[in-house]
Amino acid sequence: MGASEAGIAEQEERLGIRLPPSYRAFLRIANGWGQGIFRPVHEIGRVRSLAPWLAELADPNPLHPIDSASDEDYFVYGDDQDSVFYRPEYLPDSILIGQFDDGDFFLNPRDVRVHDARHTAATLLIEQGVNIRVVQEVLGHTRVTTTERYAHVSTPLMRDAGERLASALWGSPDPSLQL
Repeated sequence: MGASEAGIAEQEERLGIRLPPSYRAFLRIANGWGQGIFRPVHEIGRVRSLAPWLAELADPNPLHPIDSASDEDYFVYGDDQDSVFYRPEYLPDSILIGQFDDGDFFLNPRDVRVHDARHTAATLLIEQGVNIRVVQEVLGHTRVTTTERYAHVSTPLMRDAGERLASALWGSPDPSLQL
């Protein structure tokens, strides 16, 4: 069961930020994946509060300095991204959203990227019923397969697809097929 809009808004108020649209959509659908991977909305928080020992890595320590990743290593997205490159100075204000094995998942509210806006724009255009080929042109992609990676299918679109399929198969929407 997904998080409620009120629950997300309450957490945003507590954290003093607006969560990225793609992460808000994930919370509304899944509210974390459970099994110790992504946290539900009521369990996310600033690293300095949830993992103070990790936030301390941001403090300069002349005995054990931690280099901050270069822009060349840090601002890499997609398949070439490597999570070993990070910037310790961002840790205290980052939002801890999950853990897996020996790694952590963070949102960095100080690192707002135009790249994220492309995902949001693609998703919003698709949700408004704009054809994927038009979205491809808006984003300037040569291949539609690139655009498909940006566009995230929302619950209302999945529900609509299920209802259309049920209508085609059985003549009317079957409420038992609701997502």
